[in-house]
Amino acid sequence: MKKCIHFISFVLLGLLTISCSQRQESAGEYPTLHGQITYFQEKHELYRTFPVEKGDIVFMGDDVADRGMWDAFYGADNIRNRGIALEGTECTLYRIRDIVKNKPSTVVISTGLYDLKRGCSVQQTKERIIEILKVAKTTSPNTKYYYLSIVPDLGSKDVDGSVADSAEVVNNYIKGQFPENFIDLNILLCDESGYMSENYCVGPNRINGAGYELIAKAVAPYIGLDARNTIANDPVMLNYDNSTPSSEYYAKTYKEINKGRSAHYIARLSIFRSIPNTSGKVVMLGNSITNNCWWNELLGLSPSEIINRGISGDTILGILARLDEVVDENPVKICLLAGVNDMLEDKDVAKEEVWNRYVQLLEAIREHMPDVDLTISSTLPLNPMTSFYPGVNEKVAYLNAQLKANAQKYSYSYVDVAPVLMDENGDLSNKHTCDGIHLLPSAYHMWKELL
Repeated sequence: MKKCIHFISFVLLGLLTISCSQRQESAGEYPTLHGQITYFQEKHELYRTFPVEKGDIVFMGDDVADRGMWDAFYGADNIRNRGIALEGTECTLYRIRDIVKNKPSTVVISTGLYDLKRGCSVQQTKERIIEILKVAKTTSPNTKYYYLSIVPDLGSKDVDGSVADSAEVVNNYIKGQFPENFIDLNILLCDESGYMSENYCVGPNRINGAGYELIAKAVAPYIGLDARNTIANDPVMLNYDNSTPSSEYYAKTYKEINKGRSAHYIARLSIFRSIPNTSGKVVMLGNSITNNCWWNELLGLSPSEIINRGISGDTILGILARLDEVVDENPVKICLLAGVNDMLEDKDVAKEEVWNRYVQLLEAIREHMPDVDLTISSTLPLNPMTSFYPGVNEKVAYLNAQLKANAQKYSYSYVDVAPVLMDENGDLSNKHTCDGIHLLPSAYHMWKELL
């Protein structure tokens, strides 16, 4: 049995906070050290509507936590993801009490990289990590806490100073303080440079399925569960001939067959395919609006009943290109939302072309899954606060009219969520967004009632 972290007395660090002018009144103040404060707001406020419960296993912190599909990795219904990408220790410290107040059984924390990438000193970073653990232990003494080592991503190489050297100092310090609660990922993921190997990373900072396979296996003995995710589950490995390391072949092949796709798309698709296929589940399919929500918690379902197949930034044709992965899941129901990124990616795209792409996707769904129960939600308009706003909402209105008119032809249920989230001008309401595109919890909960 792993020992819990011992109480260490430190002077409470003051939190630097700012007021956000485009926030709901209830949002209060947020830490300054976050690279995309609207994303922090969206995720933090959504998490607060889904309280962690006694006995849960929680993964929290930065990108490593946020982008992991932990409940699917371990096949457990009591795992909660509370990660927020780009989060530094200040943000983790800000959130930790709220996460542990209901006494989860275990909390796995990944934080500290963005402190070093943003120029915080090694000393500041160490102190905040210690403070996070102290506050957590004080709030929930019987919870087990584990800290994942700081793994410098490839984007860290562009930062002045050596992030790898600084990370090594911080890691050695935390390991020295809490040797039985420290999980060393660097020996698994880093090459001789001290930075994450390209075999486990797409672009500057997206961990792929091979990387998460190693992470999940490393964490498994600490949480008492077996990791199920492995690149051996991925069809891309069927032609692997053992002539190169499997992770090298995997990373190279994924980049080749998905050339032109974003790093996030490639990495997330590889994660999907590393997870054992299921059958009879609900699949939430779409872009960032889908990607950013934990649908099982929103809809009151278990992870064994519903899976998230949203990819931030995805387009209609991007979904079509990966539809085989959805087909392999043999879903009983698909809930689809798509279309707006086609307009954002190409501001000159004709509204008729966007609909033509949707028709291609609908025809493919009906060809490969003729009996699946398909629900399509209306594409959401934008709010003028985003620079992408000009000209988009007219195309959205046209697309939604086509979706509504063709529901019977392609045998789907049409959920017209857009009007519920609009203001009097037909824009996405300020009440439901803080960046003009993505949704606050109020919008998700209104959408839930329609679904």
